[in-house]
Amino acid sequence: MNTITKKLNILYVEDDITINDSMSKLLKLFFNDVKSTFDGKEALEYYTKNLNSLDLIITDIRMPKMNGVELIKEIRKVNENIPIYISSGEYQYENEILALKVNEWFPKPIRVNEILEKIAEDFSDK
Repeated sequence: MNTITKKLNILYVEDDITINDSMSKLLKLFFNDVKSTFDGKEALEYYTKNLNSLDLIITDIRMPKMNGVELIKEIRKVNENIPIYISSGEYQYENEILALKVNEWFPKPIRVNEILEKIAEDFSDK
């Protein structure tokens, strides 16, 4: 798993400062590069400036300025294929998000091993 994920650059989006800080530190152990942002608007700005260097996105749903649903819709306008993983306890947008072709939905509290296993599986044949 680590040999696959260590090659990947990710964008991690989470508005809770404590969760963002601890998850970012943890993800940096397993991925080549981790950029973390605190809201959808900031994430979209980073994504559009760096879209060629990102391999996947992990995002929350409920965030200030631009929520995860809006973020995913905007990203899908630019790139329909970039893998997007949801990490959220919000389920009110589930059908809308699944229609946007997300790779997986991970409920909070986050289980990092599950996320890592799914990403390694998704990228194993690439």
